[in-house]
Amino acid sequence: LNLRQVGQLARHMGAAEGDADSWWRSTLGLPGAVVGHIRAFKREQTMQPFTDDHLPPTSRQIFLLLQENGALSVHELATMMGVGHHAVVDHCEVLFAEDLIKTREEQSVVLLLCCEPTAA
Repeated sequence: LNLRQVGQLARHMGAAEGDADSWWRSTLGLPGAVVGHIRAFKREQTMQPFTDDHLPPTSRQIFLLLQENGALSVHELATMMGVGHHAVVDHCEVLFAEDLIKTREEQSVVLLLCCEPTAA
């Protein structure tokens, strides 16, 4: 998405366009990540409870695997899910954007792990 489209999407989702520039820059316009940023922003502003039912199916599967198993590498997730590494990374963008996962480095391996969702 371009900057104008991010602003339009924010407006359509009921968020102010004021943060569109930072959302666009931090996501490089990746639609799923932009939507994730807008959802996290709205959740924080309205104190809406978090639910994972709105996540894309593959992103939700990653989120649930991390909740169940703790920290996992991209390789471990890809193996568990039977998908490629790039698919895992692409779907993690949504989770990063919504502040649902973070990274931690252990012995030169970057691990993904769940965060506490904002506003509950």
